[in-house]
Amino acid sequence: MKKIILFMIISILFSSLFTFLNTGKCKESNRNIIYIDVGGTGNYTKIQDGIDNASVGDTIFVYNGTYYENIIVNKTVNIIGENKENTIINGYIKNVNNSYLILLYVLANKVNITGFTITNNIFEYEKINSSVFGVGILIKANNSTINGNIIKENTIGISLETAYYNLIINNTFSNISNIGIQISYICKNNSLYYNNFINNTENANDYGNNNWNSSIHGNYWDDYNEYDKNNDGIGDKPYKIPKGNNKDNYPLMMPYDGTFQIKEFYVDYTSVFTMLIIGMIIIIIFLIPIAYFWNKKTKN
Repeated sequence: MKKIILFMIISILFSSLFTFLNTGKCKESNRNIIYIDVGGTGNYTKIQDGIDNASVGDTIFVYNGTYYENIIVNKTVNIIGENKENTIINGYIKNVNNSYLILLYVLANKVNITGFTITNNIFEYEKINSSVFGVGILIKANNSTINGNIIKENTIGISLETAYYNLIINNTFSNISNIGIQISYICKNNSLYYNNFINNTENANDYGNNNWNSSIHGNYWDDYNEYDKNNDGIGDKPYKIPKGNNKDNYPLMMPYDGTFQIKEFYVDYTSVFTMLIIGMIIIIIFLIPIAYFWNKKTKN
């Protein structure tokens, strides 16, 4: 009798395990990969077509090429470029939303975007009561990730409005004609670090309450003029984010390229100037008695 009961228990356990594994496979099989190729070898030639025909949780893989689109991301998907230097979303200037011309408009939560150059959306003109700006990525969503992209030559790189718990990491912002990243007052608990801000009119502003560093590292700012006296690769003073009360507490001294770099040499101009003044004072003090005795000797 005991053997029969033991056999039944083992059978139930194996049956449950088999059911669990099959259930996992079914869930996994529902997550498809949709291929986008502007050359025509993928499922679609436009990124927007891939999103429109995707299911929640699908991955949209985009091959190298230039895609002239304005894209609305209205469902939870992963959008992955083959190579961030060569997978390009180029300004098309088609859809106007409020005051923005948008390349990537993220409306759904838990969207992941990685591996793109997002560019050529410099557009700005005055209307009667407002201005229209070209925005690389506009986020009105939560828990999304923008990781490993080049965002350049836009009026505004990334704009966050009504956005919470998003992660913006390892992106490069450059020749942005207005602001690299702007965050509205209603946005909270977004995290931004390991980003590079290079040669922008204004690197960032933040009216909300957000995190501009991880627990140990922040972002690289080309207008950060403080020092790293202990040579740990992190600025000795925080970088103040304009407009609000936010700070990058651990600004990087060198651009982040996937590895943490330490600046090999820097000039502490304050120390140099101080040493120069002290040196001049010492020289003057040393020369005064020499001049005195020389003058006395000459008169005699």
